[in-house]
Amino acid sequence: MAPSQNLIAKAEETGDYNHCSYVLMIEHLGIRVLLSGDATKESWKDILEYHGPEALDANVFLAPHHGSSDNIEKDVFSHIDPEYVVVSDHHGHQYDYAYYNQLAREQVYSTKHFGNITVEVSEHTKRYSQRETDNLMMVDQYSLKARYAPAILTIIIPIFLFNHFFVSVEFSKFVGEIFGAKVLSNLTISGICLYFFSELGRMIGKNLFESRFFREETEIPTTNFALFSDSTYSAEYKNKFRERVWADFSQSLPSEEEEEKNQPLARTKIVEAMALVRKKLMGNKFLLQHNIEYGAMRNAIGGAVLGLLMSAANIWFFSKIVANPLAVTLSWCTLGIYFLLVALSKPIIEFYGRNYAKVLFREYMGAS
Repeated sequence: MAPSQNLIAKAEETGDYNHCSYVLMIEHLGIRVLLSGDATKESWKDILEYHGPEALDANVFLAPHHGSSDNIEKDVFSHIDPEYVVVSDHHGHQYDYAYYNQLAREQVYSTKHFGNITVEVSEHTKRYSQRETDNLMMVDQYSLKARYAPAILTIIIPIFLFNHFFVSVEFSKFVGEIFGAKVLSNLTISGICLYFFSELGRMIGKNLFESRFFREETEIPTTNFALFSDSTYSAEYKNKFRERVWADFSQSLPSEEEEEKNQPLARTKIVEAMALVRKKLMGNKFLLQHNIEYGAMRNAIGGAVLGLLMSAANIWFFSKIVANPLAVTLSWCTLGIYFLLVALSKPIIEFYGRNYAKVLFREYMGAS
């Protein structure tokens, strides 16, 4: 994908030979891995111009230049939209991993903290592995309970109502009164929409609500609880937490005096540390359960926005186009439920966020 002749010429002109870095896409069995070397922002602009944004879509992304956030823009990253980001790094670098933690759909793995990292794809398994093997069943539980279930309850129900009261009726007329035609139509349309709308609901919940309430993780409860200015835990407990983080990751967190001088920097460092703590607790079933609860409510709120729009569309359609009082009544019910969910979004997300944070601190500080 890169370098092009334009990038080679630019490297010779500027003396910055990172413009010549190779960017490679490897695809096997439907899994796409994007290797970016030391690609620069100019590299990504060139790739978008010559290959288009769809060419960047990948499941796994090797971050450029040891994880530096200066080498890729957020809008370019959105085209890649990886499930996993891998950072090749060592203890001498101090790049801001929070940048990638905010953007990755699942996890960010750094060689600094996890050692050698491999991605294995075969006929029998599609696995991302590290020194501590991921529990794939837990990932499946999260997808099922925190992504698909909220999508079914918020987005798929209005689609199901429209399909049941209109599309399946027309479909039955077209194919005749074949046994099961209506059921087949309902299940097919709902199934097709499930994955797409579950991702869309998650994006809305994460970017429209979570990011706004918690300011890109800097004011999320897991960050607040580690601040000396927060009263949830004692200063002694927070000092022990800092000692534990240093022992586990060789990463120092700001003291009370440093926090008072520069709280934004203190928050950023805590966000970085919390990403490492979450990775260390990967596989903790109790934490996973609370992560599922938080993710399910956040994604349900994101889905409720779409559910509101679809319910309003159903009310209009079944009132003005195809009269159906039952469909209108049911759509008013779903609209009311989704409106309530969106109206209460802030206290809901904060409540589940605080619960998750408390469990994370307890499990981390109690881990051997």
